[in-house]
Amino acid sequence: MILTHYFIKRKINRLLLSARRNRRFKTISEIQNVLLLCHAEDAKEVEQCAVRLKKEGKKVAICMYETTAAASRNDDSDTFYVCPAQDVTVWGFPESSVMQQVAACNPDIVIDLTRKKEYVMQYLLLRSECDFKAGIRSEENAFYDFSVSATENKELSYLFEQIIFYLQTIRSK
Repeated sequence: MILTHYFIKRKINRLLLSARRNRRFKTISEIQNVLLLCHAEDAKEVEQCAVRLKKEGKKVAICMYETTAAASRNDDSDTFYVCPAQDVTVWGFPESSVMQQVAACNPDIVIDLTRKKEYVMQYLLLRSECDFKAGIRSEENAFYDFSVSATENKELSYLFEQIIFYLQTIRSK
């Protein structure tokens, strides 16, 4: 049970202001390991996105946020869950086991497909040490190195395809 979001919001703001990391745009051919962040309710759409990346030879891990302890979790070793009841401290921070799972993915890119504001997922994104972060743009966040706008079509599969399209089209020097 989270008592307050005050501390995690404060830490997120500090991480945004002090983010000192090596930002590097990567094309799809340079990316080997991908971490997808999403909500458990979007699991089917996100798993289709993961299948597409796996067909291209990418290693994909999925971190799903679920508000309740779901009984129907799949046993896919590349998918792990963050549940506030068990994986988040009373101050709103993810447990160290969750942080270790994110670090173990060693992603080249983190693609944030969360559509709702979840401080835990924002924190995981900001604490990830990968060079390149992409996601769905909103007015309030500056978390990403690359983002797509969700003004016209808010379907996850469409937004994911837009991110992949730009990763294929734009070349880094």
